[in-house]
Amino acid sequence: MNGKLVSHALTFTSRDAITLSNLSLVGIADSGGSVIDVTGSNMPNDLSLLCSFGSIQVSAQWSLSTAATCVSPSHMVDTSTEFRVHADRFASATSIVVFYVSESAITDALPPSLSAAELPTQVTIYGEWLASASCDGVALPLNTSWASSFSCTIDPVSVGYASVSVISRGLTTSIAYMIKETPSLMSVSPPGASDLPGEIFTVSTRHMIGDGEQFHCLYDSTDAVEPEIVSSALIRCESIATAKLSTSFTIEGGNGVIALSRQAAPVATSISPSTSGDIGGTLISISGTSIPIIDASAVCSFGTIGPVTPQSTTSLMVRCMSPAGVADETVPVCVSVYGVLSPSRSCANASITFIAPVDAPLVLDHGVSSKDGGYFYLWRSAASYARISVLSTVDLGLETATVSSTLASVYISPRAAGGFTPVSTIPEIGGLSFDQLMVQPTPLILGANPKFFTDAGGSQVWVSGYDLGSEQLRVSVDDETTAFIIVSSALMVIEVPDHALGRSFLKAGLGSRTDSNGIGIGPFSSVGLDYVVGISLTKISPTLGPDAGTSPKVSITGAGFSDGSPLGCKFGTIGPTSVLYVHEREIKCAAPGHALGEVPVQISTNGRDYTSGLTYTYVYAPSHFDSISPAIWPTHVPSTTTLYGKGMDSQMENLCGPFNTSTRGLSTDTSTVCSWVATTVAGFVQVGYHTTEAYVKYNPDQTQFEYYEPLTVTNLEPFEGPVDGGTVLFMSGSNFRSDDGNVMFGTVTVVSHFVSSSLRIIVSPMFSTTGLQTLYASTQKTALTAFSAVDELSLSSVSPALSTIDGGQDLVVIGDNFSAPAAVWCRAGAIGPLLAYPTDAKSLRCTSPAHMKESGVHLQVSMNKRDWRYELTPSLTDPSAAAGSSYDSILTIDYVLPAKIWRVLPSAGHVTDSSASIEAFYDVPYPVQGATARGCFNGRDVSTSSDTSGLYSILCTLGQDAFIQGMHAIITSGPDAANTSFTGIFQYSTAPTIDAFEPEVIHTGGGTLVSIFLADAIESGIACMFSTWTQNSFSGRVVVDAHFISSSLIVCESPYAAPLTRVGLSAGLHGTTPENARVELESVSRPLITHVDPNNLFLDGGTAIGITGTDFGLQVQDLYGSVGTISPLSLRWLTADKVEAISPATYSGDKAVLLSHHLSARSEVYGTLMTFFKPFEPSPLIPDVVPARANAFVRLHALIGFLQSSVPSCNPADPKFSLCQEAINIGAIFTKTQPPNFAILEIPDKQLTVNVPQLAYVESSSPTAVQPSISVTGGGTVAVVAGSNFVDGMTFVRVGDVAHAIPHASHSFVSSTLIRFEVPAGVNARRDSVYTSNAFADSESWVNSGDYTTFYNLPTLVASSQPLVFVESGGAQVEIQGTGFQANRDLYCKFGEVHIKATYLSSISLECISPAMQVTSFPVRVSNNMLDYSRYVNVAANAGSDDDVSVHVVGDFVNAVDTVNGEYGPTTGGTLFSVSFSSTPPAVISCKFASRLGTGFISDFPANTAKCVTPPSDAGFVPVLLASSLSAGALYSSTATQFEFLAAPEIDMVFPEMGFLGGGTLLNVHGDNLIQSLSVAAHGSPLMPGTLIEGLSCRFGGIYTVAAVHVSSTIMRCETPAFATSLVEVPLVIDLSVNALDWVGSQIAFEPIADAMISYLSPLAGSRAGGTTVTIAGGYFTPNAPVWCKFGATGPIHALFNGDGSVRCMSPAKYQGDIPVAISRGNANDFAFTTSTIFKM
Repeated sequence: MNGKLVSHALTFTSRDAITLSNLSLVGIADSGGSVIDVTGSNMPNDLSLLCSFGSIQVSAQWSLSTAATCVSPSHMVDTSTEFRVHADRFASATSIVVFYVSESAITDALPPSLSAAELPTQVTIYGEWLASASCDGVALPLNTSWASSFSCTIDPVSVGYASVSVISRGLTTSIAYMIKETPSLMSVSPPGASDLPGEIFTVSTRHMIGDGEQFHCLYDSTDAVEPEIVSSALIRCESIATAKLSTSFTIEGGNGVIALSRQAAPVATSISPSTSGDIGGTLISISGTSIPIIDASAVCSFGTIGPVTPQSTTSLMVRCMSPAGVADETVPVCVSVYGVLSPSRSCANASITFIAPVDAPLVLDHGVSSKDGGYFYLWRSAASYARISVLSTVDLGLETATVSSTLASVYISPRAAGGFTPVSTIPEIGGLSFDQLMVQPTPLILGANPKFFTDAGGSQVWVSGYDLGSEQLRVSVDDETTAFIIVSSALMVIEVPDHALGRSFLKAGLGSRTDSNGIGIGPFSSVGLDYVVGISLTKISPTLGPDAGTSPKVSITGAGFSDGSPLGCKFGTIGPTSVLYVHEREIKCAAPGHALGEVPVQISTNGRDYTSGLTYTYVYAPSHFDSISPAIWPTHVPSTTTLYGKGMDSQMENLCGPFNTSTRGLSTDTSTVCSWVATTVAGFVQVGYHTTEAYVKYNPDQTQFEYYEPLTVTNLEPFEGPVDGGTVLFMSGSNFRSDDGNVMFGTVTVVSHFVSSSLRIIVSPMFSTTGLQTLYASTQKTALTAFSAVDELSLSSVSPALSTIDGGQDLVVIGDNFSAPAAVWCRAGAIGPLLAYPTDAKSLRCTSPAHMKESGVHLQVSMNKRDWRYELTPSLTDPSAAAGSSYDSILTIDYVLPAKIWRVLPSAGHVTDSSASIEAFYDVPYPVQGATARGCFNGRDVSTSSDTSGLYSILCTLGQDAFIQGMHAIITSGPDAANTSFTGIFQYSTAPTIDAFEPEVIHTGGGTLVSIFLADAIESGIACMFSTWTQNSFSGRVVVDAHFISSSLIVCESPYAAPLTRVGLSAGLHGTTPENARVELESVSRPLITHVDPNNLFLDGGTAIGITGTDFGLQVQDLYGSVGTISPLSLRWLTADKVEAISPATYSGDKAVLLSHHLSARSEVYGTLMTFFKPFEPSPLIPDVVPARANAFVRLHALIGFLQSSVPSCNPADPKFSLCQEAINIGAIFTKTQPPNFAILEIPDKQLTVNVPQLAYVESSSPTAVQPSISVTGGGTVAVVAGSNFVDGMTFVRVGDVAHAIPHASHSFVSSTLIRFEVPAGVNARRDSVYTSNAFADSESWVNSGDYTTFYNLPTLVASSQPLVFVESGGAQVEIQGTGFQANRDLYCKFGEVHIKATYLSSISLECISPAMQVTSFPVRVSNNMLDYSRYVNVAANAGSDDDVSVHVVGDFVNAVDTVNGEYGPTTGGTLFSVSFSSTPPAVISCKFASRLGTGFISDFPANTAKCVTPPSDAGFVPVLLASSLSAGALYSSTATQFEFLAAPEIDMVFPEMGFLGGGTLLNVHGDNLIQSLSVAAHGSPLMPGTLIEGLSCRFGGIYTVAAVHVSSTIMRCETPAFATSLVEVPLVIDLSVNALDWVGSQIAFEPIADAMISYLSPLAGSRAGGTTVTIAGGYFTPNAPVWCKFGATGPIHALFNGDGSVRCMSPAKYQGDIPVAISRGNANDFAFTTSTIFKM
């Protein structure tokens, strides 16, 4: 190229020819696009690789040398062509024919869905051009037979969607196919219906997914009805007509069969009675034919109200209670099957008329009757008698009482239950629970002491028995009422009246009613009393006897003795003694031992009332010993004594005693001489005598002999005295004896006076000389001291001879020898001694003591304060007079009254005054006494006296130079002045200054009390001056004494002042210069009242009173009110002429109303008096629990007071929200809605009632579940509905259309979350929903939980042709034939009394595992709900036989099973179940609990015991099976024992969370699965004494275990044990267990706290009305643990903390008496009362 040579080299490749071996598709769509996988060989990877469809070539996609892929082109349908592969333009030698068809499609699949239980099964697939199909997505071999349908099998898969596919021409077409749960039939409501068509059944289901074309309701598996599907859980089906009594109900394609009862439609014809009170409660009888009786399915309706559950039903009559809420109108009464909308509804040919009631009756006599039967009395109004003249029926609770035809009384039969019971009668007279009756036991008299009395009566009788404490107790003697005193409920005291001789009867009963003869009506108890003739006594013989007593030989004669009465004698105070009855005029008595002397003798016929009149003298008995002389002697000295007595010579053998006796003299009849040796030991000597029988001691008080210790002297007082003697001396020392009293002054013996072992009194003798004298304490001269004798004092005169009675006068006494003694004292009369001061031997000075007014009072002197001299010695002044003292001349002084100032007028003055003239008044008229002058003395200066001669006062002038601010005593001056005691005071003070005053207004008529606030006020002489403003100045002064309050406050009463006049006011002292108008006042007129509203008020006060009038003044002026004597009352200004006051608490009656300014003069009394009355105080409210979201008609029964006539009458047909009255003591009101709570019943008119009780407004009830789910058609199944907001006595239950009122709490109400009720009759195979309501039965507030109960007939068993035989150990599968079996979890068999869960096979067949049984015949029953069992049939022999089955015993190792333990435990497993064998157990053991295997092993301890660990299981009872092999095919035998699996308990909370350390706190445990094992519940309460801790249990801190009391599945109670003291305030975690072995832990804790003991209570008493704040201490209370108080039975009352460790509580209103007080700490339950903490009301 380009002139150059170019070489073109070519390459040739040689390869093998391509081959075709297979295609993935041979049928392809004519539209093309089918992907075909081609296999062969020598496939090149280049563009030469092609596929050809006939003449059409397409590129191929190389994969491997042996594989490629091609996409088919479009082609005409229904043709075929050859397929080849090409490479290098060469075709494969072989070809494969392919076929062209139109596009495949799936249009449907039948059935459209399947349940998992139906797999595996075939599904038919419908569509077009189907050649190959798969139900699992895997292609099947090609099928060239194109078809429009294809079948495939769906293997078992889980619930959900499965894929169904069609594979054609290489394409996969799929649909999702539903695999669902199998529909289940749960229940049908109602459980039956009439035989008419059109009855609607509500069917509860599960997994009902589909439509009515797929599912149908089947009756007897033949008649299909298309249902209305509401949801997957609810459908409705219409019944078909039938003549059968029962039809089976199933769902096409679903599980479950339910039997429905069918019965003829009722025909109602007549009713009786035809009237009812509009409050309902009348029992109406409806007669007719074909009344449904199956399952109590008949229901009543009254007009639009229904359904009403019948009280009783027969085929010809049904009785229903008329409902409340129907106004005065006539309505039809109808009967239907199950519901009021049933086509079977039939109405009677007569209607019922509802009538409004009249006033309800009242129970009189406080409503007390007797448990033993008795009477109570009714009061009825005139309107009541007019409507119903003869009252034929009265109901007491649920029982009917008997109405008396002759008395206004009602007899009730005996009843066991006491307490308050409602009383009802016919509704026409308002008789539905119109009152309550207190049923009490009849008082029972057990005995009386004494039982014998004289016919004069007057004796006290102690009557013992039971129930004697009733307030309605009536006691009578022969039906004459007798007063009594109650000591306790077991003891009372009466005083018997006078009565004729003979037998009488003491009766005790309830109530005060008697018949026309005065005999008490009602049950009573009695005891006999005997009246006998009174005893009279005439003679006693003998009249004296020995002091040791006698046997019955004292004869007493008289009259009235009876051998039928308990005679007794009493000698003095000793008795009664035994009596020997001789005849009616003589008895003989035993005289008891007694002290010597004469005693009265008394005789009694009853041991209590004695007759006296005789005496008996006790004398010495023979051989009596009186005394020993001497009886004492000092130690170290021998002695001789003589014993004195009687009868000593005849019985004495060993005289004087066995100890210390040296010689014994001869004995005479009356004395014996004994000599005693000296001894060094002090003490008593045994003295007695010995006879041949015994050694006898003398009476130790009379004949003991004693050696005593030597005497000692420690002091002598006084130690000196006159030489003339006669001084009384006190000698002290030790070991002085009363029987050794002589002392010696030198050689002179003097008798001393014994006081005690350490004190003697001695009178000194006359001494010959002065000086010291030796004094010995005994004649043995064993102790000595000294006494000084001095010359006697001499007296001559005293100056002055006058003293005031106050004493203090300085007296000078003249005499002689005053300096001889150591000291000298003086005395005036008996007053002294006073120490005197001698100036020399001839004179001394003495101060006069205070003394009463008296002349010639002896003035005495003494040298030792004992020997007093007051005689004068004339020779001292007259030497010619005889020596010595003259007893005719006495040294005396006169005591006179002091000149004492009592009062000074004026008593005060200002310091600024120039002088003060005063008159000082004596306390008594006082003449001058020995004084020539008397003046006034102010403590410093003698004032000028202007007159000193008056008897009553003295005039004095005080000078200014004496003015010193303060108080000065004014006393008299002179010799008889009272210088030491005074009450005359004159005060110098600063003139007062007014700072403020109130009020600023005074009444024109005077009398206003003006409070003046000032400075420097004094009490003496303070006064106010009022001056009127006249002619521009203050004049007309009026001075008023002020009432002194303090130095800064005085009060003065204003004088008269002209209206609207200014008045000046000053303050000062009487006698001082006044100052005009320090402040100004204004006079106003008195207020005038023109109107008061209201004028009828409560006694308790608190009512707002409006007062209208004039002259009220201004609001700034103080205006007060008064009601009666109660003042002041604060006022609230409304307008210028109207004020408002709050009425005070007062007593009943009319009160005047007044107004006044500032508590002073009042207005005129308002003409209309205010009337205070006792308000209407209701208690109780009926009902006291009402719905919060609806209205209720509530009646108020009066506790105190009555309704005013202004209150309108009630009309129940038109209830109002204001108070109305049904009777004078019964009101009613229509409640308003409000949130749930406790609230005081709201009464709009507050002036009608007080203390209205609370109402409980409760929320609507909310049921959540019902068990069991199946009930018998005949009714009577006991079901339980769980939920919330259930209220005792208020929550109603409705099943379907049948409302079921809860009759009594004890029958059905369990808790606020659980109600037990009896299901009414229903229709077989009908399912009824269960509703609850907290409103009335006719309300629309029914709530449904979604649960229902299905009614079925009781299953019927068919006798087997072959006997049922199984081993006694049980475990065999037993098939039972019958009818009416329903598939549900509560399907059970019962072999004898053993319940076994059954396995449902069909409606006519089931299977049960036989339990272990004894070798005996027993019945077999079946229940669909584990409660209602079929009547058993003979399962042991052929039909018609009467023999029961016989269990054939075969050898089984379980025969050696002795006992089992641990029969229940949690569903989580792990419980140790123990089996004890009576012999050696097998070597190995296997356990099975129903179908579940447990772990078994042989235990070494205790011996012969096997144990099994339970597996997890569902809750319920399962049989326990054992095998002696561990192999898989081991044969299990029954142990005749069931194990109860209980859901593991869960704890949510406990209350309270604190309690006493000592235990006893009752805990409420809330949680889930708190279910007690039936085996425990069958044994009674786990808290009964002696029972073990088993079943539901609580454990505290992992240590303390206590049994629990089951309340419901969510509530149980545990009582805390006593905890160790170290655990105070230590939180202890609470664990729960269903068997006290397997514990479930929690995070909930309980905290023990110290016991709350009261150590201090103040005050100890309070008012019965309550309100006293009581402070309580005990330990140290802290706020971390709340404290409550309880007063008797009233409480708990919340306590408040004081901050010092004590608390305080407000005392409640209580009855009078001693009320025990207790406290609880940490909770409001634990109260411990003691007798030491008493609060007096």
